[in-house]
Amino acid sequence: MQKVHGHNACPIRQRGIRTVLTEDQLRKLEGASRRKSFKAGELIFMEGDITTHSFIVLSGVLKLTKIHPDGERHVIGLMFPDDLLCGVFKSHQTCSAEAATDLELCAIPLETLSSLTAEAPGLERVLFRAALSELEGGHDWILLLRGCSAYQRVAGFLRLLAKRGLQEELGGVRFTLPLSRAEIASFLGITIETVSRQMTLMKKRGVIELPVSRDSREVIVPNLALLAAHAEREQLGGTAGAFGGSAGAYSMEAA
Repeated sequence: MQKVHGHNACPIRQRGIRTVLTEDQLRKLEGASRRKSFKAGELIFMEGDITTHSFIVLSGVLKLTKIHPDGERHVIGLMFPDDLLCGVFKSHQTCSAEAATDLELCAIPLETLSSLTAEAPGLERVLFRAALSELEGGHDWILLLRGCSAYQRVAGFLRLLAKRGLQEELGGVRFTLPLSRAEIASFLGITIETVSRQMTLMKKRGVIELPVSRDSREVIVPNLALLAAHAEREQLGGTAGAFGGSAGAYSMEAA
């Protein structure tokens, strides 16, 4: 069950919003907002619900899902700390939102945002950019799937996660996969076994590290540039390419 942190105002740390509001306007927005916590797997809203709030991710990862014509629910996007799930320009939710990990959100009533846009024209531009960013994020996921081998899909997925700077450290970027391997497989259009095989192959090539621990979702990327190179289709097409071996090693696997 979601936890609301009493009547404490939610601190608005989202960079875009803070830069266009005065101190008084920011206090008004923070006073109307509420900090909410969700356990992994909890639902924030359902597809078709009336849109009442915008959300800023404070910590954790939020996943957006949609029911496809085949009746299955598929992940269509992920949101990370400081991301703004706008909602201002739609009357009903076009997808569902769920906590992929333990999650903390700042919920901002749309009524408050709407009244502030009249006082601060710059706020409307921020909200428009946030809505556009949601669309561009979906475009990133689409590009990840188009014409790519299974190896590239998995590498591209890990690259998108690593680029968010989940936890940078001396040995590279360390993060915990916000989705199960079954969810990753469904999202990438491949099998669970294929996901595991490709990750094992990347580990053998030194592209990622998979620490032996209780948390089987932990991933370390020692070199982001190397991971990016393995995710790029253009560099995987030739024989005896930058990574050695033949092109056959990167051929598409059947799902």
